[in-house]
Formats: sequence, structure tokens, C-alpha cells
Amino acid sequence: MISKPIEPVVADRRDLPRHYRFLAKGNVYLTANCRRRTQDVDETVYIVQSLHPRLQKKVQSGIGIPATIYRDVLRAEEATRSIRAAAVQRRDEAMAREFEASLMKQFPKVPGDVVNELVRHATAKRSGRVGRTGLLDPDERVRLAVNAHIRHRHTEYDQLLRDGAIREDARAAIRGKAAGVEKEWAGNPPIRRASTTGNNRLMRKTRKALDSEGPRKKPAIALRGPKIPTNMEKQQRRKKANSSWPKLAHGSHQGETSQGGRQS
Repeated sequence: MISKPIEPVVADRRDLPRHYRFLAKGNVYLTANCRRRTQDVDETVYIVQSLHPRLQKKVQSGIGIPATIYRDVLRAEEATRSIRAAAVQRRDEAMAREFEASLMKQFPKVPGDVVNELVRHATAKRSGRVGRTGLLDPDERVRLAVNAHIRHRHTEYDQLLRDGAIREDARAAIRGKAAGVEKEWAGNPPIRRASTTGNNRLMRKTRKALDSEGPRKKPAIALRGPKIPTNMEKQQRRKKANSSWPKLAHGSHQGETSQGGRQS
């Protein structure tokens, strides 16, 4: 097994040997080729550090390599720049076409303007987004990109985060709404329900938990009007009234008779 060459660390570029040159980070072609050519001739590659202004600590700012090797690699980089740029453009266009094909296969009902935005956003270079990762298959990259787009553009997810919700609670609160949009784009429209869904209740609960200013208001009590009797209850009341009517009438008649007898 070939061991990796040791690359000493220097705290400042001025500490490099006289025949060395500092190469700043940023150009992958220059860094990779200068390092490889230096190691091929058994020379030392130095790691150069500098103080990061924001982090206030030493971080790698570049490498130190022999000046002659740097000049050779720089000339090769300039000579092949247009060819490499064309090759990179072809790869990027192929990646975008592959992403769009998978998008339309999985989500045929996605709006046209969203297609262009998704492809451009997910496959942007040096963005670190899921659309450019090589660790997942194309279909999985598309699903994750669509899920992220819906979450940020078609739900209240960002507003919940701005209000102070933690990411897990915010995602749980919008999960139902995001799933509905995703089903529509996939050609499977969700069932519309008149009743309040559990996700809407969770969203209201999340918003209520975020509102910590001022006294909590007691929920308003709904005033109920008189209960309207059903037809069965009406019938039962009539039966009860009819069954008690002869007794009342008889008792009243007796009372009148006895009262009349006393008066006579």
C-alpha cells in the first residue's frame, strides 16, 4: 500500500523555501496538477495556513510548490482552458437533460415555469445542492429536489422558521400540504376533505406555541341557541299531553262542581 506523502504545514507563505511559490485555493486544475507534478519529482508540497478574518483561526489558504512546476502547469491551464470549458458545459447540459427527463417522468403535471426553475436551481454548479450529487441515482435526486422546492415555495415552512419554529416542527406542520402538491404534480390529485386535517391543526398548534408575547387569551365560548326538537320528540310530547288531558279535565270539572255546591 502506497502511503500518502507528508505535506508539512507553514504558518505563512513567507516561510516557504526561496524557490517555491504560493498557490491560493480555488482553481482545481492548478492545485491538482501542481501537487501531482511536485510529488512526481519527489519534491515537498507545503500546506500554507493563514488567519481567517471571521473565524479568527488558522485555516488552509493554499499550497506551496516549486516555482518552475507552477509556471509549467499555468501554461498548460491557459492552453487547455477553452477545451476544458466546453467539456464542462457539455457535462452540465447532459446533467440538466437527465434531471429534466426524470422530473417529467415522475411528475408529469408539474407547471412549465417550475420545470425550468427546478432544473436551473437543482443543477447549479458549486451550489452543494442535491441535484449535482453523485451519491444518489437521478430519480432520487429529483424527488428530493422537488420536495425541497415545494417546501420552500408552496408552504409556510420558511415563515415558520422565521417565527422561531425548529426545523423538525416546521416540517411536520407543512408535511400534509407539501404531500398534496407533490401528488398533484405526479398526476394523483389528493382527496379534498371539508373537515380540518390533522396537519392544519398541527400548523395552528405550532403557530400558537410560537406566540409567547402577551397573556394567553381564553378560547371564545360559542353561544348556543334553543334546541330544536325532532319530529319524534314532538310526537312524544303530544302523546304525553293527550294522556294527561282527561285527568286534568276531570279534576277541573270536579273542582267546579264542588265549588258550585258550596256556593249554593
